[in-house]
Amino acid sequence: EHNQDATAYVGNLDPQVTEDILWELFTQVARVQSVYIPRDKITTAHSGYGFVELANETAVDYAVKILNNCRLYGRCIRMSKASHKDENVGANLFVGNLSRTVDNYLLGSIFSGFGRVVYSSVVHSDDQTRPGYGFVHYDCFEASDLAIESMDKQFIENQQVSVSYARKKDSGELHGSPAEREIAAKNPDRKPHIIPKFQPPLPP
Repeated sequence: EHNQDATAYVGNLDPQVTEDILWELFTQVARVQSVYIPRDKITTAHSGYGFVELANETAVDYAVKILNNCRLYGRCIRMSKASHKDENVGANLFVGNLSRTVDNYLLGSIFSGFGRVVYSSVVHSDDQTRPGYGFVHYDCFEASDLAIESMDKQFIENQQVSVSYARKKDSGELHGSPAEREIAAKNPDRKPHIIPKFQPPLPP
């Protein structure tokens, strides 16, 4: 089973970068368990990011320290833990009624069409009859707003999903409030990456 805490997010990848290249790079600093780069099912092109699962959380910390900002095909790659929350601006979505065939990778791949996904996770219960749910965190509200507009009531793996802002754990209030948006807008390091013409999946 995939270990989210032992997984590194790798961004700003050149189009030439493949799974084999990332595997070779990361084996220089740690034992690699798996490499995944989400790709468009039609063009097979990737969106400039991927995930590398290592042996444990300590290995991820070390890999991020050593490889973050190293150059790969002329680009400085950006790295963080896949479960890292420091970039959380509040652009956090809840995705309901997920098919049991949807996992973290697939959810992140689909929603990356609207902007950079900082973190994504899927939860499935032991009850096979109950649908799953997931969370998608973006680095800006432009991306999360676009994802809701485009994906709510659309189909993923032949199942209609609901997409809305997630609730805060501490207060139960919804993310996406004016206060959160104002704070995010004032962040000088905020660099939204938006793809406004993404076409959502068609229903079966």
